[in-house]
Amino acid sequence: SRRRHTRCGRDWSSDVCSSDLEEWLRQLFKGIIYFLLVILILEIGFHLFIAPQLVIRTVNIKAREDLPMTNEEILEAAGIQERPYYFSVSTDRVERQLEQVPMVREAAVKTGFPDTMTIEVQGRKPIGLLMVTGEDGMQQALVDEEGVVFRVGGDDVPDLPILSGIEIPKAAAGMQLPEQVKGFLHDLHQLRQEVPSLYRLISEVKFVKKNASSFEVLLYPAHFQVKVRLGPTLDTHTLKYIMLVLDVISERGMENEVVEVDFRTEHVVYRVGEE
Repeated sequence: SRRRHTRCGRDWSSDVCSSDLEEWLRQLFKGIIYFLLVILILEIGFHLFIAPQLVIRTVNIKAREDLPMTNEEILEAAGIQERPYYFSVSTDRVERQLEQVPMVREAAVKTGFPDTMTIEVQGRKPIGLLMVTGEDGMQQALVDEEGVVFRVGGDDVPDLPILSGIEIPKAAAGMQLPEQVKGFLHDLHQLRQEVPSLYRLISEVKFVKKNASSFEVLLYPAHFQVKVRLGPTLDTHTLKYIMLVLDVISERGMENEVVEVDFRTEHVVYRVGEE
Protein backbone atom coordinates (compact mmCIF):
# COMPACT_ATOMS: atom_id res chain seq x y z
CA SER A 1 0.00 0.00 0.00
CA ARG A 2 2.92 2.36 0.65
CA ARG A 3 4.04 1.91 -2.91
CA ARG A 4 0.59 2.72 -4.23
CA HIS A 5 0.27 5.99 -2.28
CA THR A 6 3.71 7.34 -3.15
CA ARG A 7 3.75 6.54 -6.85
CA CYS A 8 0.06 7.10 -7.70
CA GLY A 9 -0.14 3.74 -9.43
CA ARG A 10 -2.77 2.24 -11.68
CA ASP A 11 -5.41 1.56 -9.01
CA TRP A 12 -7.74 3.91 -7.03
CA SER A 13 -4.86 6.12 -5.78
CA SER A 14 -4.46 7.70 -9.31
CA ASP A 15 -7.83 9.48 -8.84
CA VAL A 16 -6.48 11.18 -5.73
CA CYS A 17 -3.33 12.34 -7.54
CA SER A 18 -5.33 13.67 -10.49
CA SER A 19 -7.56 15.68 -8.17
CA ASP A 20 -4.56 17.20 -6.39
CA LEU A 21 -3.00 18.19 -9.74
CA GLU A 22 -6.22 19.83 -10.94
CA GLU A 23 -6.50 21.79 -7.71
CA TRP A 24 -2.89 22.95 -8.02
CA LEU A 25 -3.46 24.10 -11.61
CA ARG A 26 -6.61 26.01 -10.60
CA GLN A 27 -4.71 27.82 -7.89
CA LEU A 28 -1.89 28.62 -10.32
CA PHE A 29 -4.24 30.05 -12.94
CA LYS A 30 -6.10 32.00 -10.29
CA GLY A 31 -2.82 33.49 -9.05
CA ILE A 32 -1.80 34.45 -12.59
CA ILE A 33 -5.15 36.16 -13.19
CA TYR A 34 -4.90 38.08 -9.89
CA PHE A 35 -1.35 39.14 -10.79
CA LEU A 36 -2.39 40.39 -14.23
CA LEU A 37 -5.34 42.26 -12.74
CA VAL A 38 -3.04 44.01 -10.27
CA ILE A 39 -0.66 44.96 -13.09
CA LEU A 40 -3.58 46.26 -15.16
CA ILE A 41 -4.94 48.32 -12.27
CA LEU A 42 -1.49 49.76 -11.55
CA GLU A 43 -0.99 50.66 -15.20
CA ILE A 44 -4.39 52.32 -15.46
CA GLY A 45 -3.70 54.23 -12.28
CA PHE A 46 -0.29 55.31 -13.56
CA HIS A 47 -1.67 56.66 -16.82
CA LEU A 48 -4.65 58.34 -15.14
CA PHE A 49 -2.99 59.93 -12.14
CA ILE A 50 0.82 59.86 -12.38
CA ALA A 51 1.72 60.21 -16.08
CA PRO A 52 -0.23 63.50 -16.52
CA GLN A 53 1.94 65.02 -13.79
CA LEU A 54 5.19 64.07 -15.59
CA VAL A 55 5.84 66.88 -18.05
CA ILE A 56 8.99 68.23 -19.70
CA ARG A 57 9.89 71.22 -17.55
CA THR A 58 13.50 71.75 -18.67
CA VAL A 59 14.76 71.75 -22.27
CA ASN A 60 18.52 72.08 -22.74
CA ILE A 61 19.46 73.23 -26.26
CA LYS A 62 23.02 72.83 -27.49
CA ALA A 63 23.63 74.41 -30.89
CA ARG A 64 26.66 75.78 -32.69
CA GLU A 65 27.06 79.54 -32.61
CA ASP A 66 27.02 79.76 -36.41
CA LEU A 67 23.58 78.14 -36.62
CA PRO A 68 21.27 81.09 -37.37
CA MET A 69 18.36 79.80 -35.30
CA THR A 70 17.12 81.01 -31.94
CA ASN A 71 16.11 78.57 -29.20
CA GLU A 72 12.47 79.45 -29.86
CA GLU A 73 12.86 78.62 -33.56
CA ILE A 74 14.53 75.30 -32.71
CA LEU A 75 11.69 74.38 -30.36
CA GLU A 76 9.10 75.35 -32.96
CA ALA A 77 10.87 73.29 -35.64
CA ALA A 78 11.03 70.35 -33.23
CA GLY A 79 7.30 70.57 -32.58
CA ILE A 80 7.85 70.99 -28.86
CA GLN A 81 4.96 72.82 -27.28
CA GLU A 82 4.95 74.23 -23.80
CA ARG A 83 5.54 71.45 -21.26
CA PRO A 84 4.61 68.33 -23.26
CA TYR A 85 3.90 65.10 -21.40
CA TYR A 86 7.09 63.16 -20.80
CA PHE A 87 5.78 59.86 -22.17
CA SER A 88 4.19 61.47 -25.22
CA VAL A 89 7.53 62.71 -26.60
CA SER A 90 9.14 60.58 -29.33
CA THR A 91 12.82 61.50 -29.59
CA ASP A 92 13.04 59.89 -33.05
CA ARG A 93 10.17 62.01 -34.32
CA VAL A 94 11.68 65.20 -32.89
CA GLU A 95 15.04 64.40 -34.53
CA ARG A 96 13.37 63.80 -37.91
CA GLN A 97 11.47 67.07 -37.69
CA LEU A 98 14.59 69.05 -36.88
CA GLU A 99 16.58 67.44 -39.69
CA GLN A 100 13.89 68.51 -42.15
CA VAL A 101 15.04 72.09 -41.60
CA PRO A 102 17.47 72.77 -44.50
CA MET A 103 20.13 74.47 -42.35
CA VAL A 104 20.18 71.60 -39.81
CA ARG A 105 22.57 68.83 -40.72
CA GLU A 106 22.09 66.55 -37.71
CA ALA A 107 20.03 66.51 -34.53
CA ALA A 108 20.22 64.35 -31.41
CA VAL A 109 17.44 64.35 -28.81
CA LYS A 110 17.48 62.68 -25.40
CA THR A 111 15.08 62.68 -22.47
CA GLY A 112 16.00 62.44 -18.82
CA PHE A 113 13.45 61.10 -16.38
CA PRO A 114 11.29 62.64 -15.09
CA ASP A 115 11.19 66.12 -16.67
CA THR A 116 14.25 66.91 -18.81
CA MET A 117 15.00 66.98 -22.55
CA THR A 118 18.30 67.72 -24.27
CA ILE A 119 18.44 68.82 -27.91
CA GLU A 120 21.77 68.93 -29.74
CA VAL A 121 21.70 70.54 -33.17
CA GLN A 122 24.52 70.67 -35.72
CA GLY A 123 24.11 73.16 -38.54
CA ARG A 124 25.35 72.93 -42.08
CA LYS A 125 28.57 74.75 -42.86
CA PRO A 126 28.82 76.36 -46.32
CA ILE A 127 31.55 75.18 -48.67
CA GLY A 128 30.67 77.49 -51.57
CA LEU A 129 28.30 80.08 -53.00
CA LEU A 130 25.84 79.69 -55.85
CA MET A 131 24.32 82.59 -57.73
CA VAL A 132 20.73 81.58 -58.39
CA THR A 133 17.41 83.06 -59.44
CA GLY A 134 15.28 83.70 -56.39
CA GLU A 135 12.09 85.57 -55.62
CA ASP A 136 13.99 88.87 -55.65
CA GLY A 137 16.06 88.21 -58.78
CA MET A 138 19.64 86.98 -58.60
CA GLN A 139 20.56 85.85 -55.10
CA GLN A 140 23.35 83.98 -53.40
CA ALA A 141 22.75 80.49 -52.08
CA LEU A 142 24.86 78.64 -49.53
CA VAL A 143 25.87 75.04 -50.30
CA ASP A 144 27.53 72.51 -47.97
CA GLU A 145 29.84 69.60 -48.79
CA GLU A 146 26.86 67.26 -49.22
CA GLY A 147 25.55 69.42 -52.04
CA VAL A 148 22.58 70.72 -50.03
CA VAL A 149 21.40 74.26 -50.73
CA PHE A 150 20.45 75.28 -47.21
CA ARG A 151 20.00 79.04 -47.51
CA VAL A 152 18.92 81.30 -50.37
CA GLY A 153 19.39 85.05 -50.02
CA GLY A 154 20.64 86.98 -47.03
CA ASP A 155 22.46 90.24 -46.55
CA ASP A 156 25.83 88.87 -45.47
CA VAL A 157 28.18 87.61 -48.17
CA PRO A 158 30.57 84.96 -46.79
CA ASP A 159 34.09 84.81 -48.21
CA LEU A 160 33.64 81.50 -50.04
CA PRO A 161 34.47 80.13 -53.50
CA ILE A 162 31.78 80.73 -56.10
CA LEU A 163 30.33 77.57 -57.63
CA SER A 164 29.29 78.03 -61.26
CA GLY A 165 28.38 75.94 -64.28
CA ILE A 166 25.55 74.17 -62.44
CA GLU A 167 22.17 74.57 -64.12
CA ILE A 168 19.54 75.47 -61.54
CA PRO A 169 16.42 77.19 -62.95
CA LYS A 170 15.21 78.28 -59.52
CA ALA A 171 16.83 77.37 -56.22
CA ALA A 172 15.02 76.72 -52.96
CA ALA A 173 16.39 75.88 -49.53
CA GLY A 174 16.59 72.13 -49.09
CA MET A 175 17.28 71.18 -52.71
CA GLN A 176 20.38 69.17 -53.62
CA LEU A 177 22.94 69.69 -56.35
CA PRO A 178 23.54 66.95 -58.96
CA GLU A 179 25.17 63.79 -57.65
CA GLN A 180 28.14 64.17 -60.01
CA VAL A 181 29.50 67.29 -58.26
CA LYS A 182 29.22 66.06 -54.67
CA GLY A 183 32.58 64.29 -54.78
CA PHE A 184 34.37 67.51 -55.68
CA LEU A 185 32.50 69.40 -52.96
CA HIS A 186 33.70 66.80 -50.48
CA ASP A 187 37.25 67.35 -51.77
CA LEU A 188 36.86 71.08 -51.06
CA HIS A 189 35.66 70.26 -47.56
CA GLN A 190 38.67 68.03 -46.93
CA LEU A 191 40.97 70.75 -48.28
CA ARG A 192 39.49 73.31 -45.89
CA GLN A 193 39.89 70.87 -43.00
CA GLU A 194 43.51 70.08 -43.82
CA VAL A 195 44.91 73.38 -45.16
CA PRO A 196 42.48 76.32 -44.76
CA SER A 197 44.99 78.75 -46.23
CA LEU A 198 44.99 76.85 -49.53
CA TYR A 199 41.21 76.66 -49.58
CA ARG A 200 41.01 80.46 -49.28
CA LEU A 201 43.13 80.81 -52.43
CA ILE A 202 40.23 79.49 -54.55
CA SER A 203 38.02 82.23 -55.98
CA GLU A 204 35.69 80.23 -58.22
CA VAL A 205 35.01 76.63 -59.19
CA LYS A 206 33.29 76.19 -62.55
CA PHE A 207 31.91 72.76 -63.42
CA VAL A 208 32.19 72.01 -67.13
CA LYS A 209 29.90 69.18 -68.22
CA LYS A 210 31.46 66.62 -70.56
CA ASN A 211 28.51 64.23 -70.82
CA ALA A 212 25.60 63.02 -68.74
CA SER A 213 27.80 61.42 -66.08
CA SER A 214 31.14 63.26 -66.04
CA PHE A 215 32.54 66.76 -65.84
CA GLU A 216 35.74 68.77 -65.65
CA VAL A 217 36.57 71.70 -63.40
CA LEU A 218 37.90 75.15 -64.18
CA LEU A 219 39.56 76.56 -61.09
CA TYR A 220 40.01 80.32 -60.76
CA PRO A 221 42.70 81.21 -58.16
CA ALA A 222 42.13 84.34 -56.08
CA HIS A 223 45.46 86.05 -56.80
CA PHE A 224 46.18 84.95 -60.37
CA GLN A 225 44.56 85.77 -63.70
CA VAL A 226 45.31 82.29 -65.05
CA LYS A 227 42.58 79.70 -64.87
CA VAL A 228 43.34 76.06 -64.10
CA ARG A 229 41.70 73.03 -65.74
CA LEU A 230 41.28 69.92 -63.57
CA GLY A 231 39.61 66.56 -63.62
CA PRO A 232 36.74 65.68 -61.25
CA THR A 233 38.91 65.49 -58.11
CA LEU A 234 41.13 67.77 -56.04
CA ASP A 235 43.49 67.15 -53.13
CA THR A 236 46.01 69.10 -51.06
CA HIS A 237 49.04 67.84 -52.97
CA THR A 238 47.54 68.81 -56.35
CA LEU A 239 46.56 72.31 -55.21
CA LYS A 240 50.02 72.93 -53.73
CA TYR A 241 51.53 71.91 -57.06
CA ILE A 242 49.10 74.19 -58.92
CA MET A 243 50.07 77.18 -56.80
CA LEU A 244 53.76 76.41 -57.29
CA VAL A 245 53.36 76.39 -61.09
CA LEU A 246 51.35 79.63 -61.00
CA ASP A 247 54.05 81.27 -58.88
CA VAL A 248 56.65 80.30 -61.50
CA ILE A 249 54.46 81.72 -64.29
CA SER A 250 54.05 84.96 -62.35
CA GLU A 251 57.77 85.25 -61.53
CA ARG A 252 58.63 84.85 -65.22
CA GLY A 253 56.22 87.61 -66.18
CA MET A 254 54.05 85.24 -68.22
CA GLU A 255 50.78 85.79 -66.36
CA ASN A 256 49.44 88.13 -69.06
CA GLU A 257 50.27 85.60 -71.78
CA VAL A 258 49.13 82.31 -70.25
CA VAL A 259 45.35 82.08 -70.02
CA GLU A 260 44.96 78.45 -68.91
CA VAL A 261 47.05 75.73 -67.33
CA ASP A 262 45.89 72.12 -67.75
CA PHE A 263 46.59 69.69 -64.87
CA ARG A 264 44.45 66.80 -66.09
CA THR A 265 47.48 64.68 -67.03
CA GLU A 266 50.91 64.02 -65.58
CA HIS A 267 52.40 66.70 -67.85
CA VAL A 268 51.36 70.30 -67.24
CA VAL A 269 50.10 72.02 -70.39
CA TYR A 270 49.47 75.73 -70.65
CA ARG A 271 47.68 77.71 -73.31
CA VAL A 272 48.81 81.11 -74.50
CA GLY A 273 46.59 83.62 -76.22
CA GLU A 274 43.21 85.26 -75.91
CA GLU A 275 40.31 83.28 -74.46
